[in-house]
Amino acid sequence: MYRLGRFSLFALSYLLIVVTSAGAELPNPVLKSVFPPGGQTGSAIEVTVAGTGLDEVSRLICSLPEISTEKIAQNRFRITIPKSVPVGACDLRVFCRNGLSSPRTFFIGNRSDLLEVEPNETVSSAQTASLDITLNGRIEKKGDVDCFQFSARQGQRVIIECWAERIDSSLRAIVEVYDAGGRRLAVNRGYFCIDPLINFPVPADGTYIVTVFDLVYSGRPDHFYRLDIDSGPRMLFSVPSAIPRGTTSQVSIYGWNLGKLQNQSIPEIAGSNASEVERQQLELGIVKQQEQSQKNRRRSLTANGLETLAVTVTPPAENQAPFFPIRTRSEQAGIDGFTFHLEGCHAPLRIGLSDVPVLREQKSHQSPDTAQEIRCPSEVSGQLIAGNEQDWYAIQARRGEVLWFEALGQRIGSPVDLDISLFDASAGKTLKQFSDEVKNIAGKKFPTSHLDPAGKWIVPEDGRYLIMIRNLRGGLKDDPRRVYRFSIGRQEPEFQL
Repeated sequence: MYRLGRFSLFALSYLLIVVTSAGAELPNPVLKSVFPPGGQTGSAIEVTVAGTGLDEVSRLICSLPEISTEKIAQNRFRITIPKSVPVGACDLRVFCRNGLSSPRTFFIGNRSDLLEVEPNETVSSAQTASLDITLNGRIEKKGDVDCFQFSARQGQRVIIECWAERIDSSLRAIVEVYDAGGRRLAVNRGYFCIDPLINFPVPADGTYIVTVFDLVYSGRPDHFYRLDIDSGPRMLFSVPSAIPRGTTSQVSIYGWNLGKLQNQSIPEIAGSNASEVERQQLELGIVKQQEQSQKNRRRSLTANGLETLAVTVTPPAENQAPFFPIRTRSEQAGIDGFTFHLEGCHAPLRIGLSDVPVLREQKSHQSPDTAQEIRCPSEVSGQLIAGNEQDWYAIQARRGEVLWFEALGQRIGSPVDLDISLFDASAGKTLKQFSDEVKNIAGKKFPTSHLDPAGKWIVPEDGRYLIMIRNLRGGLKDDPRRVYRFSIGRQEPEFQL
């Protein structure tokens, strides 16, 4: 009896180990690609899903309830996108025998979509495309190069933009533009982080070739991309980069081909294809080159071909939870904002929200003697256009106050590495310096570290203090995209969900 009991206990333990091991070996469903990775509003497209652990896929689930899906074959689905869906990114997941998969970004555009057709590896076999179209392609094998040709007229400004990293692709894309004679006119390998964009003013009537390939000439099925060849409006950034919560504010939108919006009426622009709760109240301003006293600002706008559009923006109400069609990285999770749409633009713009007054930087505050006076608490929206530009601010503080300083650059998509330096009233003594925030409070699964400076400072004496904001990697060229947000306030506990 004793031996039988020992044997039964051993057998039961063995069975538990086998069952547990079998359960542990079930692979996690990982969705690696959805191709094509996007579609046009008001259309139905067929997509193929691929990944690991995707056994017996039964459903394709979208984060937008308005978008419907239908299974038509193994790992193939039909996606129907209503015309009312706003332009931007959403998430797709599949449901299979092993459960719900990881998400994959799917981009919804308002341009005609076209699939890449092989062979198109050479200039002579380049696929013909028209302007104002989005091409969905893949770099599937090593050494693969995709070539496309389009025709344009002299004086047109064509924006050639590749979406890869921003839609969860593993492609490290390089984009080039050639004329019909094979002369390379432009190249880019990273404009929005590592995703390339070429601002191409057409030099002469004719045919031009666009090539797309991987930085190290690798190729895999998950090297997918969306390529915009566009002559329509493209918003880049806004000044200010944030507005006070719950208030209507005047904002300058920077971008290309914004002049096409000048002759539209207010209702035409305000009637975006977003859902009703997301429509912003707009008031059309005058499209013009920004006139500023500083010569470097005028030169940079002209060199980049940028235009500005003045609009009046009202953010969504606090009790609304609008769809946010821009992919948010983990380090951006604590930054409040909303998306701004303009009719005809093929990409939405993120505008931040602040709980304190938002000031614009003054035109001349690049030295300690001309420092801009600010109060605590407040936020400043500025630009560091020149590579060596320094913006100076001044505050009055009382002994014992605990102040919190923070600047946003990388986390709002600006190509800057910001640094905050705190000085005494004469700027002769450095009292504190804040650089990268490398603390990672959420571990590897949700990294929160970033290159933006932040920190606290205890005021030693009553008096006036100077603050300098600078870009540590400005370079030699002027760039209006170098926007930042700088906030100062008394340190207070808070939380966000």
